[in-house]
Amino acid sequence: MERTGQCVDLGAVYSFLLLRAGVQALAVDGHGPSMDHVWTYLLIDGKGYHSDPTWALRSSVGGNELLLTCFLEDAERRGGDGFDMDDLRLPLLPKYWVRFSASRIPAENDELCFPVGSFLESLDEDSKTVRYSDDNGKGELRYGRQ
Repeated sequence: MERTGQCVDLGAVYSFLLLRAGVQALAVDGHGPSMDHVWTYLLIDGKGYHSDPTWALRSSVGGNELLLTCFLEDAERRGGDGFDMDDLRLPLLPKYWVRFSASRIPAENDELCFPVGSFLESLDEDSKTVRYSDDNGKGELRYGRQ
């Protein structure tokens, strides 16, 4: 409403919007070497992915382009950012968190992961295709049931 927010706000709002669109999602908190950070864990066709709306905001590097690198990451890539993927937390209510260190949040599939450094070019909802560009040129990723 105020067009501002931090990772905890963005992760929660993004999760809510995904839930409203029929995608199972929840905000998770991970501990990294220099900070705690909140992002969204979601399931698409029963496969888990991590998506970080905070780090995917419009980039100063790409101008007004939307950075796709942090959307639909597998655990290996998300862990490569320095987060302990075996000790994630779930914010249930404000100021109350549940630790997931006793259980795993699986995200082993990289089928929908965009290449590092990818920027959104276009989205074609009819053909269920995301077109993107990266250092290697242009590419596309098909999603959903064709």
